[in-house]
Amino acid sequence: MDRPVAGTEGQSFDGGCHCGDIRFRATGPPRQILICHCSDCLKLTGASWRASAVQAENFILLTGSGLRWYSSSDWAECGF
Repeated sequence: MDRPVAGTEGQSFDGGCHCGDIRFRATGPPRQILICHCSDCLKLTGASWRASAVQAENFILLTGSGLRWYSSSDWAECGF
């Protein structure tokens, strides 16, 4: 679960929400893509979904003053 994606060390990945209000940059290496079946992910998406993660110090918000964070488990935070 914590295996980094090979060849992504030091690469940057930009993304954001569909409405365009939130934009972010994550610097690699990200973790391997996983499929989550927890009740929070099922509620947010209606199905299992793919996700990845980077260390907090490798994640910055480019835009998105409305983003809020909450602790979704003992080891993870989710933004919405």
